[in-house]
Amino acid sequence: VEKPAVRQISRKKTGAIGVIIEHMSSPFGLDMMYQLDLRAQELGYYTLVRFSYGSIEKEAAEIEYLMGLGIEGLVIMPCHGLYYNQQILKLYLEGFPVVIVDKTMQGIHLPSVRTDNVSAVRTLVRKLAEEGCRRIAYISSEETNVTSVRERRKGFIEGIDSCAAAEAGILLLPLKSTQEDFLSNTAQGERTQQKIWEFLLSRESRIDGVICGEYSLLLPLLRAIGSLSGQNNLRIATIDSDPLAPGGYPYMHMKQDERAIARKAVELLRDQLKGRSASAADYLIPAIFVPADE
Repeated sequence: VEKPAVRQISRKKTGAIGVIIEHMSSPFGLDMMYQLDLRAQELGYYTLVRFSYGSIEKEAAEIEYLMGLGIEGLVIMPCHGLYYNQQILKLYLEGFPVVIVDKTMQGIHLPSVRTDNVSAVRTLVRKLAEEGCRRIAYISSEETNVTSVRERRKGFIEGIDSCAAAEAGILLLPLKSTQEDFLSNTAQGERTQQKIWEFLLSRESRIDGVICGEYSLLLPLLRAIGSLSGQNNLRIATIDSDPLAPGGYPYMHMKQDERAIARKAVELLRDQLKGRSASAADYLIPAIFVPADE
């Protein structure tokens, strides 16, 4: 979608920027939200934070609400979905300052800041191979319309192709992303655990490493492993980890650099607020490798 020439909309200076987050947790999102607020304060702005909980309808209502409060710009983690939110498209066409975080909207020339997911999973494959794994499996959501899910799967395939290891299978799971799921403190349910168990059982002698493309899959994976004999020596790697979980970091993982994402997003928004033309670039932030806590 090419952005047409539009006149600058005159708005009262409030010093407030809106932040709309789909969801957050201790594995990802919490630190990013804090850093968005801290960096905004450093630059002389206040943040007004709202949540969409995965609902495009609520996301649209929150945009309208924040606009009514007189925000000068918006940082948004858009909801997953087959279609773009019309409210975001409207802001884009009006020339309102917007920065996307954690995702990208293809065809819409807005700046976005997110993790380099391809490189992150590629690194995990390489690290497992360096530790002796030769048959590595990958477990992920099957959400094809989520950029990060597609990119992480691509990183796994590229990683396998570039190291001395073989793909031991890819398990794609039909995970839900409802408001109840976002607000729940429990991991994925028994059905997910059963599917992982069946997957491991069918390849019991051919897997020595597993990568979880989403941290929420770790607990059902561990439960499935616990009910299988001969699978306790699997090496496990994940995207993200929970710093609040007991026992520290028992598994190698790639930590998304939430601080760098947040600071870059606010700085890109600041540039737009200062009247500088916004680059429509897709800023990929490298994830940080964290070894297993042996």
